[in-house]
Amino acid sequence: MEAHAHGGVRFTEQAAAVVLDPCFAGTVVEAAAQRLGCAIEWHPGFRVRVADIDPDYRGPEIVALARRIGAELNPAVVGAAARSGRHDPQDLKKVWHCLARYGRPTSRNSAQVRRW
Repeated sequence: MEAHAHGGVRFTEQAAAVVLDPCFAGTVVEAAAQRLGCAIEWHPGFRVRVADIDPDYRGPEIVALARRIGAELNPAVVGAAARSGRHDPQDLKKVWHCLARYGRPTSRNSAQVRRW
């Protein structure tokens, strides 16, 4: 789920948890989440091979962009592409949509699901 907040958010009072993809375990993203003051939960993780994305969903040009980013996508890969500044943010948003729609947990991700 995506949420938009207008104004400040007090995580200790207004959020039950921050839910992260397991690709962020042990990274600066997890460390930053730990400082928010609310629980951290982990979902099973989303990965997709670009070859498994239907080009009719967001268009063949978006699949071509996804292919330039990597053969397999996860949130960390898409995030790194966004921070690189080399790609149109709206196009990367569509790549994210593809990951969200076609991405599936992998067996190695499922073992990492945990709650703090």
